Amino acid sequence: MSATVVGSSRAGVSASWVRKLAAATLRATRVTRDGVSVIFVTDAAIAKLNARYRRKRGPTDVLSFSADGGPISGGGSELGDVFISPVSVRRKAKLREAPYRRYLALVIVHGILHLVGMDHERTRDAERMERLERRILERHT
Repeated sequence: MSATVVGSSRAGVSASWVRKLAAATLRATRVTRDGVSVIFVTDAAIAKLNARYRRKRGPTDVLSFSADGGPISGGGSELGDVFISPVSVRRKAKLREAPYRRYLALVIVHGILHLVGMDHERTRDAERMERLERRILERHT
């Protein structure tokens, strides 16, 4: 499993912690493809991506872009890129009264699960995705 991590100091975590969590997520999905980039960006940068590719205003905590025809795949990874705004993660963690590091782990796992094709548009899919997120987080955080 190869993970490229950019800007982890912006998030206040080590790149090795992010890589271990990414590897655990991919192992749990049994995906044979490998390679993901986790890129920590500012709120302004993620807001631009959110507006351009999702046509939504403002920042969000996480955006995932598949290397298979996704709008951004410059990280050179096979699966794709996960962009995370630590400022938005902190804001959402506070709203949910969750520890920052735990919520950041959830966001990383969630973003990678999107890259492997999971989604939460339908209730059944959302429940499946949430169960897997919980299982990964229980074992690796």
